[in-house]
Amino acid sequence: VACVCVCVCVCACAADLDVMAASAAAPLDQESLLEDALGFVAEQRVHLRKAIHEQDLKAALRCAACLTNELRTSLLAIETYYKLYAVVFVELQHLASFVTHAAHKDETEALKIYELV
Repeated sequence: VACVCVCVCVCACAADLDVMAASAAAPLDQESLLEDALGFVAEQRVHLRKAIHEQDLKAALRCAACLTNELRTSLLAIETYYKLYAVVFVELQHLASFVTHAAHKDETEALKIYELV
């Protein structure tokens, strides 16, 4: 069963419209923005871990790209952004462990990983 990752980053699109919104956003807005971003990250986390469990490198890399795209925002204040960054970073550590393990299994696997990225 293939992992389906949808890379839709609402925050990134909105960031292009108004760069100064982060400083003007009320704390309630920051909380709702963070809640939306963390919801998307949680959804992608499920897909990423499923892909890792199934040893599907392409799907895992797609999900990781979706996770990192969620960090492309200027709407979040520094403290709020760091909370999002910390959650994404933890998930990317799972991917790093998976890729490292896959690369140590076979040299051709390392070449395949390099070509995919």
